[in-house]
Amino acid sequence: MTTCPLHKMKPQLHNLSVQVLWITGLLLCQASRLSAQNPEVQAQAASRLSGGTLTLPNDPVVKALAQDATLRSIAYVTEDRLIAVGDRGTILSTHDAGRNWQLVASLTSVNLQDVQFVGQTGLAVGGWIGKESGISCAAILKSKDGGNTWEILTAERLPRLTGLMIQPDRWLCWGDYSPELRSSVFQSRDGGLSWQSAAGGLAQVNGAATSAAGQLAVVNGRGQMAIEPKSIPQQASSRHQPLQAIAAIGAGWLVAGHNGRLVHSPDGGLWSDVMLPIDPTARQFCCWNTIARHGEHIWVGGSPGSLILHSADKGVSWQVLPTGQNHNLNELIFVDHKRGWAVGSAGIILATRDGGRSWYHQRHQPSRCALLTIAQSPESTAWLGLASTIWDQRKSCAAVSLTSQSTCMESRNSNSRPSMATQAITQLGAAEHDLCDISQDDSDTAVFRLALKIACWRPDVVLTFPSASGDKSISNVERTTVLAAVSLASEDRFQSMVSSLHVRPWRVGKLVTEVSTAPAVSATASSGSGQYAEQAQRVMRETGLALWDTLLGLPSEDRLQAQQLNMRTLWSLSQNRSSQADLLGGVADYPETRLSSQLKSMGNYQLVMGRAHRDRIAEQLIMDRTELQHNERWQNECRFYCQSLPVRESSDAISRLVYGLLQHQQWHRGTWVLEQSIAAYPREDLALWASMQLLQLSGSAELEHWSLADKASFETNLPNVKQAPHEGTGSGQVATALYEDDRTSSPFTESSESKPTRQPARSSGTEVVVASAQQPLEDTSNLDQGGRYDPARSTGRRSRHWLKRAESVFRQYPTLRSQPSVIMQLAAHLNSANHHVSHQSVLTELVDQTELGGWHQAARQEMTLLQGQASQLPWLARAAIAHTAPELDGQLSEPLWQANQMIQLSGAESSAKIDPEIRWAYDNDFLYLAIWCPRKDNQPSKASATQRTHDAELQSLDHVEVSLDIDRDYVTAYEFAVAENGLTSDRCMNLSGYNPKWYRCVAQSDTHWCAEIA
Repeated sequence: MTTCPLHKMKPQLHNLSVQVLWITGLLLCQASRLSAQNPEVQAQAASRLSGGTLTLPNDPVVKALAQDATLRSIAYVTEDRLIAVGDRGTILSTHDAGRNWQLVASLTSVNLQDVQFVGQTGLAVGGWIGKESGISCAAILKSKDGGNTWEILTAERLPRLTGLMIQPDRWLCWGDYSPELRSSVFQSRDGGLSWQSAAGGLAQVNGAATSAAGQLAVVNGRGQMAIEPKSIPQQASSRHQPLQAIAAIGAGWLVAGHNGRLVHSPDGGLWSDVMLPIDPTARQFCCWNTIARHGEHIWVGGSPGSLILHSADKGVSWQVLPTGQNHNLNELIFVDHKRGWAVGSAGIILATRDGGRSWYHQRHQPSRCALLTIAQSPESTAWLGLASTIWDQRKSCAAVSLTSQSTCMESRNSNSRPSMATQAITQLGAAEHDLCDISQDDSDTAVFRLALKIACWRPDVVLTFPSASGDKSISNVERTTVLAAVSLASEDRFQSMVSSLHVRPWRVGKLVTEVSTAPAVSATASSGSGQYAEQAQRVMRETGLALWDTLLGLPSEDRLQAQQLNMRTLWSLSQNRSSQADLLGGVADYPETRLSSQLKSMGNYQLVMGRAHRDRIAEQLIMDRTELQHNERWQNECRFYCQSLPVRESSDAISRLVYGLLQHQQWHRGTWVLEQSIAAYPREDLALWASMQLLQLSGSAELEHWSLADKASFETNLPNVKQAPHEGTGSGQVATALYEDDRTSSPFTESSESKPTRQPARSSGTEVVVASAQQPLEDTSNLDQGGRYDPARSTGRRSRHWLKRAESVFRQYPTLRSQPSVIMQLAAHLNSANHHVSHQSVLTELVDQTELGGWHQAARQEMTLLQGQASQLPWLARAAIAHTAPELDGQLSEPLWQANQMIQLSGAESSAKIDPEIRWAYDNDFLYLAIWCPRKDNQPSKASATQRTHDAELQSLDHVEVSLDIDRDYVTAYEFAVAENGLTSDRCMNLSGYNPKWYRCVAQSDTHWCAEIA
């Protein structure tokens, strides 16, 4: 059991000394100018929108693979003229009804999701999520000549779009949720010059349709449907069955989605399953993506693309039509009841002339993939495996993820890392990213679901993830699932199970797993070790690019982790020694897996080889500790470094430079680089990210406290931690250990002495080793007479500074004003200024938007506290005053803990019968936490750690993460994690350089483990 970070469970610690104090004296006019409720401000912001317009990404490296990009939509222009669009900015056209298709010059490299034409006028929509900022942005292209040429329409207020509809009096589009427009469906009545909300009530809309009466109906990924004008969400499916498409059938509606969901409703209220001639067991593994209509005929397609559903009587009866291929189908169109087209994965285009009874290929694309990666989540994809196979071997690849998006709300933006990683997979060049969510399946269902994916993609090689413990195999449940699925996909009984889906069994030629350890230097193909590695810095001979160059579309965190991929061949059908020495070693060069894109001479060897030198310069800039009077020299060197960066690398290099400076507590220099980035790249995503970073740096109480402390040297040799036997009773008892970090700055130790005023009590026989070297604080303006940090002295100055900076940021980038993370910061600073009316008004913006999930919940929690109704909060507990300090022995038997109010936690994937508990207490010197966690399925206890490194990797261990947000801005916090064996991790603003002093004692038994923290 691993709990979520407690962003939605942060308790209100009443009377606690670290609680932030609200300030007074902020000008009311400042607060009102920052409030979105001011109509004048809204009008001024609207007039400045052009200043915040971002440049539409147009990366030539990404577009080099346009020929093999997955197609998402196709539109009919004239009798012989069709246009198809897809990933990586791909636009294809034909003048002969599809006999020949050509690439059309595109103005962008972002994924295009839909295209529609009325006469010679057409629109194509798509978008991207900023890899640094995480902000969702729209892309809209317009053609006036039937798709021969395209121009960019302004769409700065819109998020990433997935669908489009052109009506006589308006344009409609839909996609990600927009906090600014409070909708996922948008309309324009002036040819795209301005956009407004068209239908509220739903987030992440996937499909829309209009009835004969003109009613607009939309469906989303939460199984919901809403119909204009009421827009009251109706649950047409479960939350675990996302809906993808909708069509008007007479006076009713037909809705299609995941898990074989195909339902009909006469009025949008009462829904019934559509009976299909498909085995019910096999049907649940289908995902219907598209619905096409012409007269009384209806066609439905999706995944697997081996079949299409057809009805000739408005959905009364259905038949299954095989397509002769397995690739996912993303859209169907029919110009009459005979002629139709289908587009899908890897750029396939199918056509029919008999209503779908037979289909033929109009483009010769890869019919299967050479490599299929299987990952636990999109962000844990084997990036280097995909990159080397696509860019070096010129082979088709696909990626599968076994888990859906986490239910935890990320604190930095409203778009999750999984969404950003999914985008990066297609931008990298993969044919498709398939979500194979097995989190709700039993073991047999999970195996069948994954086996069907394998049989559809028919890979030569399957590359899967390592075990959590880092051994050379696949872990536990996942190991069983993956191995069983690979085996099942090749068995004869699988044929009978999927016969109604027209999918045939497939035998994988090779199974490879990631491993945590690098292969030995002496390991060779002849040694038979079966272990090998791929390096991000390896330069590809023909393209002139390093593998690292293909990964620039990844989010920063994923890109930094993708420096080396260690692999090991588990088994191979080939007896060739090369199968044990390379990812595709021992695999024949099959024509059906070859990419058609030409990738020669893409890069510049001088730029690639000079990257190591540029990295050394960046490291020198980070480590340069010259005094402030020499800062001008440092700034000149930094300017020269930034000017020397290749355009494609600038965003990545500058963000790494900033993180490096912040990690080493060079706050002023980090801030200077951020400000320079905004000035140099005002129309790039980097500028949005830099603006958000500046707001966090200038407004965080936690970061201010940390930055004031003078840090001691970063020690690598940690003090030995002695263990003492626990004098408990009963079986299964293990040693109890008390750990203390070798740290100097802490939100809990307010003394400037070399030691805390008083160390916490501890059980006899347990030793605490203290090795601190705290220096006096450099800035004493925020200290009280005793030399202690006083939040009241700094809060007013910090909030005034933040509001002034925010006003400037919102003027330049109005879209940031609607980001949930920024709204919570604004609310916190308005509250600090005692402007409760403005504070409440800002919170209401999020309280009213249930579509924002965790952000809505956080704002609602703050509003409840503001209204004095704290007793109504389920995740609130008062911290008890510890008149007698608790003994840190890992046992919670003391009266302080027994009588204390607790918060019960539940993890994102917790299935425990009893959830963990956490309790709080404090005295004049320390904040105390008591954590009790049951063991899942009575798993054996882990050996207590006697030595540890800074910020240990805890993902393979049962652990609890606690975020202490002392100013309650829900953006930056002190983050502490403790594992069952005593290993720990701590961060602030996601910076591992934060190294406070804190004490913890962990005790384990066969049924549970406990931790006491001070």
